[in-house]
Amino acid sequence: MIVTSIDLLNHLRCRRYSALHSKEREVEYFDIDFVTEAFSLELEGKACLQDEFPERRNALNVPIHSSRNLKNLFQKIVLPNSPSMLETPFERTFENEFQLRTKPDFIVSKGETLELIKIHASTDNHYLSMHYTLNKHKIDLFEKNEEGYYSPKVEVLSEAANTNYYEKMKRCMSRHYDTGRIVYDLAFQEFIMKSVFPSKTRKYIVGLLNHDFSLQKKETGEIEYDKSLFVLFDFTSLVMKLQDKIQADLYRMINHIELNDDSRCLLVKNECLKGEQFSCEYTDFCFSHVPENNSILSYFFSHLGFKEGTHRNDKVHETYDLLNEGMVDMLDVPISWLQREKNLMQRYCVENDYTYVNKKKIKAYLNQISYPLYFLDFESYPSPIPRFEFEKPYSQSVFQYSIHIELSSNINKLIHKEFLATDYTDQRKNLVKQLLDDIPVGNSKIVVYNMSFEQQRLQEFKTFFPEYAERLDEIQSRLFDLMKLLKNDLRYFADLGYSKEEAETYNFYHPMQNGSYSIKKILKAFGIDSYEKMRVQNGIMAYKMYLELGHLKNAELKEAIFDLKTYCWQDTYSMVVILDKIQRLIR
Repeated sequence: MIVTSIDLLNHLRCRRYSALHSKEREVEYFDIDFVTEAFSLELEGKACLQDEFPERRNALNVPIHSSRNLKNLFQKIVLPNSPSMLETPFERTFENEFQLRTKPDFIVSKGETLELIKIHASTDNHYLSMHYTLNKHKIDLFEKNEEGYYSPKVEVLSEAANTNYYEKMKRCMSRHYDTGRIVYDLAFQEFIMKSVFPSKTRKYIVGLLNHDFSLQKKETGEIEYDKSLFVLFDFTSLVMKLQDKIQADLYRMINHIELNDDSRCLLVKNECLKGEQFSCEYTDFCFSHVPENNSILSYFFSHLGFKEGTHRNDKVHETYDLLNEGMVDMLDVPISWLQREKNLMQRYCVENDYTYVNKKKIKAYLNQISYPLYFLDFESYPSPIPRFEFEKPYSQSVFQYSIHIELSSNINKLIHKEFLATDYTDQRKNLVKQLLDDIPVGNSKIVVYNMSFEQQRLQEFKTFFPEYAERLDEIQSRLFDLMKLLKNDLRYFADLGYSKEEAETYNFYHPMQNGSYSIKKILKAFGIDSYEKMRVQNGIMAYKMYLELGHLKNAELKEAIFDLKTYCWQDTYSMVVILDKIQRLIR
C-alpha cells in the first residue's frame, strides 16, 4: 500500500476513516472532485499536500494558476542554477507492506548538506504574524538567520516564565493546525529521506508567497517577477523533533487499517473539521444523522458551546460533545442553555415557524435610501501569483461587474449594466472607467451585499488608478449594505440613540436561513431558489469559468460568457428582489 503524508493525516482522523476508505476503493462509488480545486482554496496550508496527487491538481493549463507554473517561477527567479523540479518520488518500505512516498520539489546540494525545498501556494504572513509573549513582552516567533531564511526562535524558558511560547510552537508542529500541517508534511518527508540519504545532513526549506509583494513594471515597461515574491523558511529544527511522532502515527494508522471498523465513532471537531478546507471527505456520511436544516450547528456562535446558566462558573457544554450525546436538532438543546439573545430568537422562529422582523429598525435603516438605486456586484479571481501591476498574492483581481438600476420602487422597471473581461489581458482600467460611467455622480445609494468586499475593491482601484480616486471615493461614500439591513449595524443604530442591546439585535430572521445570512439563504427565506439550475452558482465557480475562457472557442465560449453574465446578473437582481420583499414586509 502506498502512503503519502496526506494519506497518513487522513487515516489518523479516526479509526472509521480507514474502513470507509477501503470500502470506497472496492466499490468505487465515491469521487472526490479535486480537479477543479483552485489555489485560492489552498490557503492556510489546508490543501498544501495536494502535490502528492497529480490527478488532483487543477486541470486548467492556465499560467499563474497551476502548481507547476508556481514552481517553475520559483526555480527561475530563486534557484536559476539548480536542478530541475524532481519528477520521481522517493520511497521507503515500512513494516514490509507499506510504501511511504514523498517528493520534494527541489534538492540543492551544498557539500555534505542537502537542502530539500518545497513550494507552497500559502503566504508567509501565516508564520510571520505569529508572536509569543514573555513576561508581558510581545516577541516575533520567527527570525531571519544568516542564510536569509526565517526559522523559529529556540527558547529554553523556566517554568516560572510568564509565556505562551510553547503553545505557539505547538501550532507550528501539530497536524491539527493549518500552520502545523506544512511542517508535519516535511517531517514525514524526513522519515523517508533519512533512509535514502543517511550520510547527508538534510535541511528542510519551504518557499511561501510574500504577502506584501506588489507587482511593479520595470523600466522597460515589462512586468517581471523578482526574488522578493517568495520568502524562505527553514523548518529543519521542528522537522527533527517530530520524527518519533511520525513513527508513532504510522503505527496508529496501521492499527486503524487492521481494525477495519466502520461502525460509528465519536465526532471530533479537530479531526472532522466539518465546513473547513481540510475537512474529512466522509463528513457528509458521518454527519448524516444530523439534520441538514436547523441542527445544533445552525445556532449562531455554536462553536462557543452552550452554558447551563448565567453564573460565571456554570458548566459549558461543547457542541461536539452534545452531538455525540444525541443532541443534533436545534430544539434538542434545553432552552435554559440558550444564554444569547440571538439564539433565543432563532429558537422561537424555528419552534413557531415564525419570521422575525424588527420593523422599527428596518424602517430607520431604509430612511437612508432614495431613488434611483444602483445594485452593484463584483466578481474577482484571487490569483496566487499577481497578474497585473500593483496586485499582490491573492489580490482579488476584478474581472466582472453587474449593475441593476431601479429608477423607482417599481421592481418591474429596471435598467441593467455590465462588464466582463473575456480574456486575460489587464482590463481593470476599462472596467473602472465604465463603472464610473454606469454610476453617475449623485446622492442615491449603491446597494451591495456584505459591503466590505466592494469597499476593498474600490479602495484598491484608487491605488491602481489615482486619477479616478475622487470619483471612487464618491462611490464608496454611497455604499449601502443590504446584509446590514437584515442583520444589524451597531454604529448606525447607536448614533440614532438605540441602546447597545437594541443595536446588537438582528433585524430579520427566518427558519430557512439555517443560521446564515448568505444571499442564497435569504432568498430561500422568501421561497426563491434562483441559483439552483444555473451552471455558475457561486463566486468560486465564476472565477473557474473565467479561467476557462482562454481555452474555449465558438459556441462553448459564447455559452461560458453567457453563464458568467447570467450569474452576475442574478446576484444584483437578487438584491433588488430582497429589498422589495423587505419593503413589502414592513408595509
